[in-house]
Amino acid sequence: MREYLEVLRRVELLEDLDDASLEEIAASGEEIVYPGNGYIYHSGDVGTHFFIVLEGSVSVVITDHRSRSAAASERRGHPARSAEGRERRVNPAIIAESGDRPRILLKTHPPGGFFGEMSLLTGDPVSADVIATEETHLLRLTKQVFEATFTKNPSVLLRLNRILSRYLSSTNVMVCNPRLAKLNVIHRSGEGIQKSFASLYIASSVVQQTNRRVILVDCESILEGPLRSFAPSGEQDALDVFDPRRTFAAVSDFLKHCVILGERFHVLTFPKPLSRLPGVEWSHLRDLITLICRLYDVVIVDTGHIFDLRAAKIMTLADKIFLLAGNGQGHTAVTRLVKELDLSPSQAVKRLRIGLVGSFDFNRRSSVLEPLVEATGIKNVFLLAESEIKDVRMSPELLSVIDEKSPTGRRLESLAREIAGCRVGLALGAGGAKGFAHIGVWRVLEEHRIPIDVIVGCSMGAIIGAALAMGNNSDETERMMRRIWTPKGAFFDWQIPPWTNIIKGRKVDRMNHEAYGNASILDCVIPYASLAFDLVTGQEIVMDEGLVKNAVRASGSMPIIMRPVTWKSHYLIDGGVTNKVPVDVLAAMGTDFNIAVNVSPEDDPSFFDPQTPHAQSFLGMMKSRLQNRSMRGISMEPSLFQIVSRWYSTSSTKITEAHLHLANVTLRPETEGIGTLDWQKFDKAVAAGITCAQKHAGEIKSKLSTLRGR
Repeated sequence: MREYLEVLRRVELLEDLDDASLEEIAASGEEIVYPGNGYIYHSGDVGTHFFIVLEGSVSVVITDHRSRSAAASERRGHPARSAEGRERRVNPAIIAESGDRPRILLKTHPPGGFFGEMSLLTGDPVSADVIATEETHLLRLTKQVFEATFTKNPSVLLRLNRILSRYLSSTNVMVCNPRLAKLNVIHRSGEGIQKSFASLYIASSVVQQTNRRVILVDCESILEGPLRSFAPSGEQDALDVFDPRRTFAAVSDFLKHCVILGERFHVLTFPKPLSRLPGVEWSHLRDLITLICRLYDVVIVDTGHIFDLRAAKIMTLADKIFLLAGNGQGHTAVTRLVKELDLSPSQAVKRLRIGLVGSFDFNRRSSVLEPLVEATGIKNVFLLAESEIKDVRMSPELLSVIDEKSPTGRRLESLAREIAGCRVGLALGAGGAKGFAHIGVWRVLEEHRIPIDVIVGCSMGAIIGAALAMGNNSDETERMMRRIWTPKGAFFDWQIPPWTNIIKGRKVDRMNHEAYGNASILDCVIPYASLAFDLVTGQEIVMDEGLVKNAVRASGSMPIIMRPVTWKSHYLIDGGVTNKVPVDVLAAMGTDFNIAVNVSPEDDPSFFDPQTPHAQSFLGMMKSRLQNRSMRGISMEPSLFQIVSRWYSTSSTKITEAHLHLANVTLRPETEGIGTLDWQKFDKAVAAGITCAQKHAGEIKSKLSTLRGR
């Protein structure tokens, strides 16, 4: 047993003993070998021995005793739901699976760890399963040897009291904080950007925008230097002392190593990068993550730029992974890293975000991002200006200062909202000229500083939404739309004979080009998508790539009136035929709070008023030239355009209402009396949007404040 003397010296309980005493204990015990996944104790067993881990590792777990029906439901692919109907969150940092029995991981014992003392002291049965996670060598001591050690060495008993007190403190935290924080990992791909401080800016932004308790774990000591310059002198002591066992063992020891930048903002960094610190094993870091996911609301782990086994395992536990790469060769590095992560396409959409750091023309984002999307297959990509994150600028409140008006500042704030679970989406509904109400809604959102992180639109909602997503404010969007859409005859170019459509659509194509040019969806300041319907497959198509004008054209191709659009293998028409307000698309894009704007009223008495000529009626427009009274009578009825557009606006009402339950707030501007093609009623529609949004602004802000914990 002398070969294990070095391991015994690392046992915290025996730290005060000399080598002779340690050799005596080793000689009194018996070496036992357990295979991987072998049970050492089952919950309920009578504890008869004290164990010290010599090689390998041991996990202490408890079984999640849920109902059989709930477990069976999850096996069938239907997640168990809480009383509120929300999907139960499972944090992989503390869950291990054993067949159909989920097990909660309480602790991992590496070499030098020990267990079995509680049952020997109390006489109670063992309260958890103890399992060898790999082939493990243990030193097994009888109860008599265990008690004799205390008699001969009172210092061991004193140390045991301290250890049990720490363990009780940690257990209290676990019991009192059953909620699990989401784990977010930021990793730099390549050494070129290893000294950027994006993680600090994002963590600070979470603190500023929410009432969340935030911790930033700096695995590679990137922040150690800046913290020494601006952290309070009393907090800098935490940077100088480091003991892996103590740091990762209990709440009290862990907190001593945190730099407290505010009541809700802690940073854990180390004197040296963890990749170069001896004694820091994966099990230590996993136990730390288990603990802090209970202590904090938002957990951000910055793994640095070294992709080793430790970083890879942390990423497997993460809810969201943010990969940062330098422009240029960073493409190759991040592409290789994405392949090594080996995420399924659906998992990549939910969990993976890629950012390029460098010097860019933010008006031509697509020229940089398109090659990255092609290489990785990941569409959730963004740019950060290196000049804005390479230095640390702190406010008097010890929060990093972000230029919220710059593209990088806006993106960092949006990433912070995503990490904090406060990502806001806006769904703009179809409705032709009624859709100009969206401009009024946006004006009110601007005035109340309500942030929007994702925009999805259908038909006219896609047209207005694209202008807003490209960075235009409400005034700029209003001027653009008024100039393009309101001139008489701007929309109409007749198709003769009308084979697939009544209007050729060439004028509409020119209008869209005037509005969006050859901009790509990747050029949008705010992530954007439009909704179309494929006549070939009968499926809705979310257009989140390619040129903006093509996405807008497909989404606005009203059947019968407009020619369908061929895109890839699809034959696309207006998405409003099945889903006028695509809130469900927002939910699929990962938003947490959704605002829906439905501009199509179910009941519109003004649609057919026999006393009023219809301005859109082809015969109505010709009324002054018509001499025949019978023809004048016909001109008083709705035109083909109006009949088709009214059918279109009401055809998917039930489906739309079914989707609107996904919205946190639904706005319904009063657009009665505005026909689908009433482009001249532009001002009336905008005013309706303003009036409606003003009524709901307080509700939106109140619900957002609740979501942010304020």
